[in-house]
Amino acid sequence: MNLEEYFKRICFYGSYEKLDLETLKLIHKQHIMSIPFENLSIHCGERIVMDLEVIFNKIVRSGRGGWCLENNSLFGWVLRQMGYNTTTLGSKVFNSTINDFGPNDTHLINKVVIDGKAYIADVSFGVSYQLWAPLELISGDGPTSGSGVF
Repeated sequence: MNLEEYFKRICFYGSYEKLDLETLKLIHKQHIMSIPFENLSIHCGERIVMDLEVIFNKIVRSGRGGWCLENNSLFGWVLRQMGYNTTTLGSKVFNSTINDFGPNDTHLINKVVIDGKAYIADVSFGVSYQLWAPLELISGDGPTSGSGVF
């Protein structure tokens, strides 16, 4: 497993020397544009293993996509390898049917801190709710994007 293979997979050929927001935005967008959110493994009877090396082989070396746990685990590893202050977190998704968050963590995100500011870096929500760039976490009301309130 190495960053060069990952960067080739997402067609990122820029510099990643600077651990700044602009670099994070570029890599975040390239990941989304190159690696699909997909859950084919579930429907094909394949066992889903939450092991980073298995995920890397599936997504980077085999050219597949993955669901949120796979994509965001991989992305968190990439950011940590680059040197970003990154924490991978379980999260809850708002369920409009019950007008509340479900009782369990059913999603995975990455929190990245740059220059004292925290951002959500979520490369695998899918559909119209996908964050196309890291979203700054601001105290008070939930941060908003075109997708909704977080």
